[in-house]
Amino acid sequence: MIKSAIVTGASSGIGLETSKHLVKEGWKVFGIDIKYENNDASGELSNNHLFKPLVCDLASEDEVYKSMNIIQNEAQSIDALIACAGILRLGELSQMSIKDFDLIFNVNVRGLWLSVSQSMPMLKNASKNSGTCLLYTSPSPRDRQKSRMPSSA
Repeated sequence: MIKSAIVTGASSGIGLETSKHLVKEGWKVFGIDIKYENNDASGELSNNHLFKPLVCDLASEDEVYKSMNIIQNEAQSIDALIACAGILRLGELSQMSIKDFDLIFNVNVRGLWLSVSQSMPMLKNASKNSGTCLLYTSPSPRDRQKSRMPSSA
């Protein structure tokens, strides 16, 4: 039986590499991201029947519901949710606009909550030894060096 996963932030970075690895291991991957722009330079995912890209803004409740409904109609159960999506705005907190704060919060916190809560029924439908949820929080090393900000993963 083919295992399946939802990967957020699947068009770049950790999400893209995770998607490639899972597909290589024979998993069906539903890759969620706000946009896809030929980021898969190696072409490992672009024409692979095990990868289904879904354009979805995680800050939008309607878009998350729509994407999760598409996945549920295809998969009924999901063995893993791997949440890699997130955004970062560099600079001093005192200089951050309310608009940027709202965007960061809506994607990194609200979007994560929506992803987890809406995928939970599919995770519960997975076999006894499945139903894993991995949540990543880490800006890229390049961004950390520029901002001298601490981070965790």
